[in-house]
Amino acid sequence: MAVETGPGSPVATTTAPVPALPTSYEYVLTSSCGERGFLGDYRVVVRDEAVVTAVGLNKDYPYRPDLAEVPT
Repeated sequence: MAVETGPGSPVATTTAPVPALPTSYEYVLTSSCGERGFLGDYRVVVRDEAVVTAVGLNKDYPYRPDLAEVPT
């Protein structure tokens, strides 16, 4: 059986699987502009793609943001 090669011949391709993005993680957010209350550093915890906690790390900025304001 002959295998055709050349223009118009079918080409076998393989696609590497795309890794899934994490849905739960933690990060430190540094906010230095925008809303005046939401300044400083915050430890953010994301679970199932939703922010569950955002704790201020600076004594100078005691603001507690609404969790809907914190990016994932």
